[in-house]
Amino acid sequence: MLQKLDLTLNFIGDIESVRSLQHNEHLESLFMTGNPCADYPGYREFVIATLPQLKQLDGTQIFRSERITAVQKLDGIMEGLILHQRAHKEKRAKQKRELMSNTQTHNDNIDETDPEENSRFWNKKSENTPETRIEIAEHTRRAQKARQSSEPEPKKRVLKFFKADGTPYNINEAKIPFLLESDEETNSIILKVEVYKYLDTSLIEIDVQPKYVRLTVKGKTLQLSLSEEVKTDDAVALRSQVTGFLTITMPKVNGEIKQKKEVLPLKPKNVENSNPSFSRREYLEIGRRDPVDYCNIVRNTSKAEEIKSQKSSLSKKAEQDSQSRKVPEEDFEDDEEVPPLE
Repeated sequence: MLQKLDLTLNFIGDIESVRSLQHNEHLESLFMTGNPCADYPGYREFVIATLPQLKQLDGTQIFRSERITAVQKLDGIMEGLILHQRAHKEKRAKQKRELMSNTQTHNDNIDETDPEENSRFWNKKSENTPETRIEIAEHTRRAQKARQSSEPEPKKRVLKFFKADGTPYNINEAKIPFLLESDEETNSIILKVEVYKYLDTSLIEIDVQPKYVRLTVKGKTLQLSLSEEVKTDDAVALRSQVTGFLTITMPKVNGEIKQKKEVLPLKPKNVENSNPSFSRREYLEIGRRDPVDYCNIVRNTSKAEEIKSQKSSLSKKAEQDSQSRKVPEEDFEDDEEVPPLE
């Protein structure tokens, strides 16, 4: 299914290797610019006649008349192409012998860290051959390795969590948006962190201390100093199932609760759920929750209210019956033998 092939500057000297593309029936565009075979007399005619499926060669459109002419000239140009190809092979063999000896001498004597030798290497004249390309690549790799070995390794930054007097620093290495606020109604400090929605909860670590809270997200630290001392044992951390945000509620040591908010505790992983009403939604719920058992809702009315309700229903029924009763016409005669309708 190949439609376009770019072989520019690939040191192709064997022009007969083009025949290997004859089975690519969908090949329409071929680029051979910069290869030694592109300089052979009759190169374009040979490629066009060998690959009849081509529509473009080296960016130039192939017309039908040009294709017919190329097929006609193919037998006449083959002998010249083979001679040029043979001469290129001999030239390449000679280049390989010379370059291999020069490369061996270079590898033994040159010092990549010496600026003068390095400058001499880049300024010397060289032929455009595969071996020269390899030599340049190896020289660059050795110079880079020598430069890296001579340079000292950069020191890793060590985070300092506390000052000299023990006061905790405020650190947001993870660069996560957060909101730290004090709730006077519940007498607690609440930290809301916009944790990534699809981050696994196992990658989050929380450490609540009396004067600071530390949150680690994928190895990145978020540490905040607290304005008041908190109860570490009563702290609760809940994560939203919808947004993934994390809420940490930390009750204060001093102060009174003005309005109590019931917050569901985290369900222990190693304890089986004995309460059937404890669902996943309740586990992730945050905020006030009315302690109402909706499974045992009954009617709580007195006997007097029940009687009053019965009388009201009977009066409504009688009113409906009176409204639905028909008034007989004036010429109506009642037949005593007919039983009354119920």
